[in-house]
Amino acid sequence: MEVADSTLERGSSAARSVRTSKKRLYARAGIPIYWIINLVDRSIEIYTQPENEDYQQQTTATEGIEVVLEGTAIAQLSIANLLPYQSSQIQ
Repeated sequence: MEVADSTLERGSSAARSVRTSKKRLYARAGIPIYWIINLVDRSIEIYTQPENEDYQQQTTATEGIEVVLEGTAIAQLSIANLLPYQSSQIQ
C-alpha cells in the first residue's frame, strides 16, 4: 500500500515516471496486490494480477472496498476512514 499525493501530481512527467517505475518493480517482484491511496482524487487504486512488469487488472474505488485474501472476503473498508479529513467533512 502506498499513500501518495506528490507522486500523483497532474501533468508532472517526473511523478508519472516514479509511479510507473514503482508499479513495474512491484509487479516484477510478484506483489499480488498493490494499492495506491490517492489523496488527490480521494480514491484507492487497486492493482492485481502481476505479470512480467505490469498488473493485468486495475480498479478504482471511491466509496468502500471489500478486502479479499486468497479468494475470501475478510473485511469491508470505508475509503473515507483511510483518507485525511477535508474541511468540508468537519461539522
